[in-house]
Amino acid sequence: MERRTGQTPEGEQAESRAAERAADASVPSTAIAWDDEGRRVVMRTDFQGEVRHGESVLLGPEGREVQRARYLHGLLDGELVRYGEDGQVVLRQHYRQGLLHGECCALEKGQVRLKQTYARGRLEGPSVTYSEAGVPMVEVPWRAGLREGEARMFTTSGALFRREPYTADKLHGEVREYDERGQVRERIPYVHGRRDGEALVYDEEGRPRRKTVYRAGVQVGPPVEYDEHGREKSPGQRPFIVRLARLLRRLWGE
Repeated sequence: MERRTGQTPEGEQAESRAAERAADASVPSTAIAWDDEGRRVVMRTDFQGEVRHGESVLLGPEGREVQRARYLHGLLDGELVRYGEDGQVVLRQHYRQGLLHGECCALEKGQVRLKQTYARGRLEGPSVTYSEAGVPMVEVPWRAGLREGEARMFTTSGALFRREPYTADKLHGEVREYDERGQVRERIPYVHGRRDGEALVYDEEGRPRRKTVYRAGVQVGPPVEYDEHGREKSPGQRPFIVRLARLLRRLWGE
């Protein structure tokens, strides 16, 4: 190394050590980790100097891959794949500079069961959960990590049975539930995450049968029941069969 004018021997030594460290930091290498008994490799990881840089592989029993990921200057960057005991992929994730970024999928027996998209570590766009048959079961819209828009739930046959409107990650609007024919069975109003307004339950013919009023998440008074003709029942009114049974018990002296 060329000696600089006026530099002390101690300064030369410090400069030499710094140069060695800088050189080491640029040298690629692969680290291998063994199990406690030293018989089996459990991990192989590429390094650049002392920083993970390149591919990292976790190994299970009999050398089977459990996980494979890529690093860039110490941060996850690229695809991460995890495998199940049968060797099939159970998880795929994409990273950019250490944050989830791009499409992520959870799988079972080769079938996608959950699909999500991330942008800089936060959920962005639709998140979809699938049945074993590949039918969408739950769809949730996300924006910057918050639920935003209408979430929908489906039966295993693909029929819509529930809608949930979200604003800033809170229920806001009218939640609706449907029967197998697609008719509305229940309406529940929400304002900023709390029930607020008249919640209605309908029968098979689409007629209102019960009404419950809420204010700021608190129920106001008892529910109002309706008969099969849509007329409001009196608070003490019971179904005919119940009234008949009570009358007979009185006649029989029970």
